[in-house]
Amino acid sequence: MTGRLSHLIGDLYVSADPIAYRSLLPYYALMFVVIVIWIIIGEELSQFGLLAATSDSMSWVRMAAAVMGTMCAPIAVLSWRMKQQVSVTSLDWKLHEREIEYSEFEVLLSDYNKAYSHLMNRIDTMSVAMTASVFVAAILLPFIIVFYIPDIIATAPYVFGFLLLPFGLMVGRTVYLAVPNDASIEFPSVSSKLIRRAVELLEVTYGLSWAGVRLSIGETAGYFTLRDPRAVGRIEGIESSAWIGVEADESGRPIGAVARVALGSHEREFHSQLPASGELARRDLENLVRTCFTEYVSERGSDEMLDGIMEDLGIQMTKAVGPDPQKTDGGDALISGDQRTPSDAEDDENERGSSHSA
Repeated sequence: MTGRLSHLIGDLYVSADPIAYRSLLPYYALMFVVIVIWIIIGEELSQFGLLAATSDSMSWVRMAAAVMGTMCAPIAVLSWRMKQQVSVTSLDWKLHEREIEYSEFEVLLSDYNKAYSHLMNRIDTMSVAMTASVFVAAILLPFIIVFYIPDIIATAPYVFGFLLLPFGLMVGRTVYLAVPNDASIEFPSVSSKLIRRAVELLEVTYGLSWAGVRLSIGETAGYFTLRDPRAVGRIEGIESSAWIGVEADESGRPIGAVARVALGSHEREFHSQLPASGELARRDLENLVRTCFTEYVSERGSDEMLDGIMEDLGIQMTKAVGPDPQKTDGGDALISGDQRTPSDAEDDENERGSSHSA
């Protein structure tokens, strides 16, 4: 009996939710009270502020901004306290690395943000923009009514008071999403915009058969997390052995690339700093493609399909010539000085056409 009870207790412990939530009802009630108090204060003060605006318009701007500014402080504190009503036990993530299409990554990321927005911390640009818009509207609309629609001048204070409601709610949402809690480290914020241009650059790079996103997806206890997304492309003909990854800066501009090619018992890695020009960056990536392809064929040999791809890439290979070919490292050597792709040749043809027309 004791053994069975211990087994049941163990099952309950394992299946227990690792993330626990405390009630937010008291904070919602306090938030409602704070907003109502500031609406009443705002309506009363706006009557005097709008009256003074007839002689000094900036006095109304200062008063309205002061009311909304002082409203932000208690709402921000309440939003921060609401975000902290989460406790987390250890999460043992089972991470799996996957490569997916960029469109699939966007859908997955949207689901991730919707499911765990209350756990991660991120700056929601839409919430910030809406907060700023309501702030401006709360100042301008009563002012416009007083000076340009005198027939409804009596409604101006109530318009200001009414706009304090969405302003308070948007401030609360913006702060709530931005502040971290105990679970935020387990659910990092991920952006698709930072790697979009890198994926687009790989998609137009000659010699790559596929371009998308590589990331780690973790699962445990019914939760999932996304980690370390990056743009990658697979090299045509040797997809299982060679790939190129592109790194981007904080603005999303591709700044560097790394290429890896597996050569049986070992692998080679090549790096390149990408120029700001998209066309030059594409050519640098195509040079990495040629380098990886040459290394692969030199080490592991070629076949009819790979020969055709090498011809398309402008690579010519020949058996190394020497007194003892068996001792030659690599077996094959790159002898082609012209490593242009058809896209490069087309660019050169366009440039010559432009100069002839000039």
